[in-house]
Amino acid sequence: MTIPTGVTKANKEIQTVHKLQWDQTDLPQYIESVQTEISKLQLTQNQSNSIQNITKALLTASNKAVPTKPIKLKGPKWKASPRVTKHLKNCKQLYSKWKSEGKQADHPFRKQLKAEKKNLRSQQRKEHAEDRLNLYQQIMDNPSTDLFYKLINRNRSKPRTNSTGIDIEGELEFNPAIQRKAFAKYYEDLSIPKESKFDNSYLELCQIRQHLVEEVLYNQQTTIEPYKEDDVSKAIDNLNSGKSPDEYGLCAEHLKLAKETLLLQTALLLAKYNLPDIFDKNIPIPSKLSWKKLVKTEISSFWTLRLKEEAHQMSSLKFLNLNFCKCKLTHPVWDSVEQNLIEIRKASTKVRMLTGTYMVQADKHKFSQYTIDPTCLLCHREIEDILHVLTQCPVLCNERKEYFTPIKQLVTENSPPGTWELLFNNKLAVTQLVLDCTKYMKQLGFKEELILKLETFTRHFCFKLHYKRISLLKKLDG
Repeated sequence: MTIPTGVTKANKEIQTVHKLQWDQTDLPQYIESVQTEISKLQLTQNQSNSIQNITKALLTASNKAVPTKPIKLKGPKWKASPRVTKHLKNCKQLYSKWKSEGKQADHPFRKQLKAEKKNLRSQQRKEHAEDRLNLYQQIMDNPSTDLFYKLINRNRSKPRTNSTGIDIEGELEFNPAIQRKAFAKYYEDLSIPKESKFDNSYLELCQIRQHLVEEVLYNQQTTIEPYKEDDVSKAIDNLNSGKSPDEYGLCAEHLKLAKETLLLQTALLLAKYNLPDIFDKNIPIPSKLSWKKLVKTEISSFWTLRLKEEAHQMSSLKFLNLNFCKCKLTHPVWDSVEQNLIEIRKASTKVRMLTGTYMVQADKHKFSQYTIDPTCLLCHREIEDILHVLTQCPVLCNERKEYFTPIKQLVTENSPPGTWELLFNNKLAVTQLVLDCTKYMKQLGFKEELILKLETFTRHFCFKLHYKRISLLKKLDG
């Protein structure tokens, strides 16, 4: 019984599978390779990435030091029966004899070989037919999901298949649509509970047992001793060897052979992020949720502190408000951007100005070992830095007035009187407001909505000045 379709061969390729020969491992090379690979790793801010890196190091070491042997070759799965094996051996022997006689076309060995091949193919067809009939009979007698999918996979493995009839209520049906409906009806009926076969007394007994077990466990006072380093080491030693690898490709032997190196690496990883030592008996074992929360908090705090320490040492980030530099927290300069290419391009320009990567004449002067003149190429009056571009260059005066007016109007209308004259009475403060207005969030009393609106205005302002400046510089070069 099959679901008839004229299917082609499955596209899924059968890859060759190799088994690691752990008993032939070059142990010194394996340990040395693990230590070398782990020493190259950098502990990242993401814990899962660190685990992936360690897993990759173990797999790399096993590829170098552990020999393999193929256990599954490319091609279809097929096991010859004793009768088929006998015919195969006879064919090989007859072919060898015929070959030793010079492969003459009219030689008796050739005729015997031809007859033996015929017997071989006949036996194969006979066994395949018996196997099909056995499967059909099993489906008829005791249908199950496994048998159903076994039938589908068997038909898919063939280049073509012919439809076979299904006995439905005493009638042999060959129509594929009716066959599919029959299967659907069967599984629909199978999913409906049958009260007639339900044992209520057994259910009550199970519920009583469950209640008693829960009551005993709830009232039982047990103290769980924290795991020690020796406990983890013994647990690794007790892992079953010779088993298939997991979804990451790791076997128990990976952990056993690299046990000392992995324990050291785990301890270093915990110490780096100020996490409690899992081998310390004085520290209670946390729950799974509390441990995950603690790991996320400590890792985020570690990289936030490190980010701020490095940012304080960089003069190019002097306009960046470091209070917003936190892991998994987006700066308002990006939060205010709409999802279209033009706004993203404008925001990228402003971010370059904010982070000191926007190239002006002062930067070219510094990077060229002071051979390029730092004077502004547009006005030729003073050194061109980001402060000069945004607030001082007279050539960009018209664009500056046009697009700076909405910024000033928004600040004056939504802040206490006199705030503008008090805070923004110099060019440096105005530049700070344009590049990162969050530094004045408390003084202005702005909420998130006004901050995002102000970021939108300053983004347009920076981009318009940038566009005008680039256009004028291209004309000068042309």
